[in-house]
Amino acid sequence: MPGFCVIWSQFLGNGEVLLLLRFIGGFMSYSKEVNRYVFPLIATNIAQLLINQLSLHFAVNDSSVALSGMSVIQNFLFDFGGILGAFSLSFNIKGAQAFAENDKKHFKDLFKSSLLLDVVIGASFLVLCVVFRKSFLRLFYGFSVELLGLSTLYLVIMSPYILLTLLTFLLTNVLKVENQTDFLDWAC
Repeated sequence: MPGFCVIWSQFLGNGEVLLLLRFIGGFMSYSKEVNRYVFPLIATNIAQLLINQLSLHFAVNDSSVALSGMSVIQNFLFDFGGILGAFSLSFNIKGAQAFAENDKKHFKDLFKSSLLLDVVIGASFLVLCVVFRKSFLRLFYGFSVELLGLSTLYLVIMSPYILLTLLTFLLTNVLKVENQTDFLDWAC
């Protein structure tokens, strides 16, 4: 930096050079703060994409029938999980209000009710997928013969997805509300 300061001090005064250095230093610290959150998110998304593509490749064994069935079920589960996950935001809002007001009892009650609701919805979805798997896929998607067989197996394997997604949303929101996300940054 000394060489930088000497060169620029010939064109600018020392005060302007110090102001420029402060600006650059402030921008760099802001950039580091943003990157602390952005890079783990990007790395997580890239890892998820690679894992999904590799698992899809190995699972379908170059079968377009299996690929189409798995894709339809994945899209259904992701969409349904996203819709139900949006409802978990209500806990985030109400829980944050209770936490800000230091009302621990209300916060615990909200957590318990949200946990119970998530388990009931997730377990119900799991049971419905296991019991009515063929009827569901035949009725809503028109699957038949080979596609129905492969897709039914995949739906049963993926049926806990909704339960796990709802629990993940809830527990992540609890950490956000309590501002205890430092270890998440470290883990990413």
